[in-house]
Amino acid sequence: MAHRAQFQRAVLMALALVGSDAFAHGAGFQRETIAATVVRFGYSTGEPMGDTDVIVRAPDQSIALRTRTDRDGRVAFVPAAPGEWRAEIDDGLGHEVTATVQVADDGAATVRGEATQLAIPQSALLLLLAASLLGNIVQAVRGRARHGASH
Repeated sequence: MAHRAQFQRAVLMALALVGSDAFAHGAGFQRETIAATVVRFGYSTGEPMGDTDVIVRAPDQSIALRTRTDRDGRVAFVPAAPGEWRAEIDDGLGHEVTATVQVADDGAATVRGEATQLAIPQSALLLLLAASLLGNIVQAVRGRARHGASH
């Protein structure tokens, strides 16, 4: 029993000498104040492109970040180096937008954008609209003809 007590005291003394950092670690955070680049994506109607996949590319075209816009269509990132950064968004419905962020050596950023519209020419949309309208008229006439014949 005396040997056990001596062993326990030796272990406690060794722990006290080494310190608790050797046996455990934790996690935490530090607050930093940094300038982030925020880009807002939206449709021509003013509706935000919320909750949409975004890829941010570094100047060497590597993927620096994969994320989603917030509900207001915003994405924020911190460019790690000067150069041309690109935030690319695709809603999967034919709307693709690329925001190019030019970051200067002093960290100042300027943003310009390139948007692609749906790849359907306006004349084709008008033709589809006319065909739909004609189809609806034909269906309405046929429906009335059937309804009149049954009475």
